[in-house]
Order: sequence, then C-alpha cells, then structure tokens
Amino acid sequence: MFAVIWDGVDAEAPGEGKGWKDVKDPVALCDYSALSGWSDVAATEVPRTVRSPQFGPDFTAALRTVANHHTAGRQLTHLTILVHGFDFDPVSSSSKFMKTVPQEKQDPRSGIFDLPNKDPALGESWLPIFGVTNQQQADAAPLLCFCWRSSGAYGLASFTNFYQHAVFDLAPQAAKSLAATIAVLNAAGITLDIVAHSLGTRVVMKALATLPECVRATAVRRIVLMNGAEFSIDALAAMRGVNADVFNLVSRRDKLVLELGAQQMMMPFRAPGRQAWVIGYNGMMALPGWIDIAMDPQVGLSETLASSVAAKQSAALATLGGFTLSTEGYKGRGPHWSTYRDPQNQAFVQALLTRPDWTAQHLRASGIVEGFIEENANAARYGDIVHITHPRIPFTDAERKLTGSKPWA
Repeated sequence: MFAVIWDGVDAEAPGEGKGWKDVKDPVALCDYSALSGWSDVAATEVPRTVRSPQFGPDFTAALRTVANHHTAGRQLTHLTILVHGFDFDPVSSSSKFMKTVPQEKQDPRSGIFDLPNKDPALGESWLPIFGVTNQQQADAAPLLCFCWRSSGAYGLASFTNFYQHAVFDLAPQAAKSLAATIAVLNAAGITLDIVAHSLGTRVVMKALATLPECVRATAVRRIVLMNGAEFSIDALAAMRGVNADVFNLVSRRDKLVLELGAQQMMMPFRAPGRQAWVIGYNGMMALPGWIDIAMDPQVGLSETLASSVAAKQSAALATLGGFTLSTEGYKGRGPHWSTYRDPQNQAFVQALLTRPDWTAQHLRASGIVEGFIEENANAARYGDIVHITHPRIPFTDAERKLTGSKPWA
C-alpha cells in the first residue's frame, strides 16, 4: 500500500486576509515497505485558487512509479483508494476536538491504515477488510491511503464552528488533490475502487465533480460510502456522468454524529431539513448505479412495522450469502464507527468490493431495504431531494460574518 497526503494550510478567508491567493497546499507521496514501514517518496504543492489542479511532471512520474509497484508490477491493473473522515492531521499535530483515539499523532497511517496488531486503538484498522494482517501483505496490497488534514483553525475563515471549516473549506480543497490523483492513475490505465468514511465521503464526491467528464465517467468502478457526511443534494449533483456502482451504507442509529453533528452544525449555512440531509443518515435517492443500503431499517419504527422491515432485510442479506449487519457500536466505539470496526460489517464491505455480480441493480433486485422508512405521513420521505435549493456557501470573510450574525428563523 502507499499514501498520498494532503496537508491543507490554514489561511484567512478569501478577499479579507493577506496572501490567501498565494497559499499552496503541500501534497506528499509515501510508500510502505515491510522492512522500513512508511517512507517519503516525493512532494509537491497545489495552488489553492486552481479549480482542477494537475500535479507537476515530477510528482506525476513518482506517483505512477509507486502505483506501478502495486499494480502492473504485480500483474494487476486495479487499486482501491481509502479516504478517512473528520479530525485527522496526517502530518504532526494531535486531535484538537476528539480524544477518543489514543494516538500520539493523528496520522491515519498509524491508525485506521495501520496493521491490526499495531493499531493503537484496537479495532480501528481498515486493513482486515482487505485481508491484510501482516507487514508483507501490507507491502504488496494494492491500496492507496488518501490522507488529508480534516481539522484546522476555523476562526481564521470566519465559520461558526470547527466542523463547518472542515466541511466547507478543507474537504473541497482536499478533493482537488484526490481528483488529480485519480486522473494520474486513470491515465496510467489503472481502474479504481474507493472506500470512504464520514466526511471522507464529501472529499470523494467533490473529487468526482472536479474531474473532467471523460475521466469521471469511467475512472472509478465501485465506491463504498460508510456513515457518509456528504450532503445528499451535493452527492446527487456530483453523480451526474458517473458510471460507478455506489454502495452507500445508511444507519439511522448514527444520530449523534450525523443527525445532530453533520446536519445541525451546518446552520446557518445550510437550512435545517432536506437541504442539510447527509447520505449516511438519510441516504440520497435510488439511481441505476447508486443504492442506499439500510443497515438498520427497523430503527425508529413502530414495533409491527419494525419487525416486518427487519425480516425483509434479513431475507435479502440471506439471499446474498448469509450476511448480517450491525450498527450497535463495537468495542467501545459508537454506531458511527461500527461500519468498519464490526467483523460482520467488514465481511459485507469486502463482498461489495470483490463480488463482480454485486452491482447496485443486483442488490436492489435481491429485495434489500433502501434508505429509510418514515411512518409520519407529513414527514419528508427518502429520496425527496430533487427540487431542494443548492445554496452557495458565503465565500469571503465578510460574507461569512454577515451570514453568521443573522438570527436563524
């Protein structure tokens, strides 16, 4: 496996502070060796003001060389990109807001992308999903860890809380470097799968939207989105022209992080309700290549309906191969992290990536329950987002201060 590391630089909001247009975001390339662990290979800088950046020739050549080591050099032509979520600094500093992961350094390469037996918070590693359990397997694994700085000094950008800064500034900027990475690999003839968690799903969707149409249409084969914090209306816009099969895992137990956090903390920049819906809690909507898989469709329903829905989901999962899904939380971590921590869920994610017959259409035909079910006749329904206004986020410091000072109605 290897890593592309985006280290976003904090800067004052555009139009107000000195030097914003001169900010360049460092990007590094690292490779993994069973003998020496992670080692730096190359580095570059991406201009912040460029909408669709391209890596320079030296970094592009280095990226292709490392990718070749993990693909064509091993008679493979396929990679899986892994994208983590909120509150990581992949370079040096510790977590600023969440202390649940006992790491000296918030680097995904020493946590979720570390070997299971070396993972500081046991159970965090994603590698068991891919059958990677030792250093030799990690060295050879066709995995690209996209590491991005997803927390920062939100006050400089005049947002009302730290999470808004990650959502509206850091994730879209990181997405540019992910898009550039995808473009390089696509040009090298490498097909891609993507697995993303939480706010990493926004980085993925923004990256797809940034890619040229010809690349966006064919570069990615499958995408698995776990507990996604991307907005549903943003995901729908990003999916135009994308032909990948997208498996979006939806959990209605993920209230604390996704409903209360990812949705309600967006005021006043996103109106409460469907404008602020996120894909990991409310899903998006059924498309030929997109399926919102309800991991716990019975949650919040009356007893009779809950029993019926749970039975339907169990029957569909049995038809697919006897899978079970759990969102109860796993070994001290809540529902937001159970998707990749629980071995039952890991097996299902692995199947989503490795079973060629498992397309979105195939899972839909199996009778799997999609999205969420609402018993209240007056409530908004799953998939009802087509005509929701897509707001422009205030760009400058002055705009954000003005918006943030208005009372919410």
